[in-house]
Amino acid sequence: QTPLDDAVDISHLLLFTDGDMEQEQMLAGVFLSAGEESFAILQEHLEGLRTELEWKGAAHKLKGSAAQIGAARLAAACLAAEKGYSASMEEKTSFVYEIKAFFEEVRAFFAARAPRK
Repeated sequence: QTPLDDAVDISHLLLFTDGDMEQEQMLAGVFLSAGEESFAILQEHLEGLRTELEWKGAAHKLKGSAAQIGAARLAAACLAAEKGYSASMEEKTSFVYEIKAFFEEVRAFFAARAPRK
């Protein structure tokens, strides 16, 4: 059991893909692309370029996407960030750090499952 095994709940993911690896990789691509957009907004908020409302929206969107694919730890980190939209910048920085770590675990999870070409 590696940390990657905890990144995504496979049984939850299979509800959407039915074990179809092509479908899974498509879902992974959509998730990672949307997730990077949301993450960029969180990062830009720390730089003073985005509002608290945009922070809250980005955290909410990423939370929903993560929950949908079964990435529970990432979803929980996003929920904390969403609820903490008016927290100090120091706290928000730690939310972003945690979200980034879990997001990268999910990316690595999907990369490890990708069919070798």
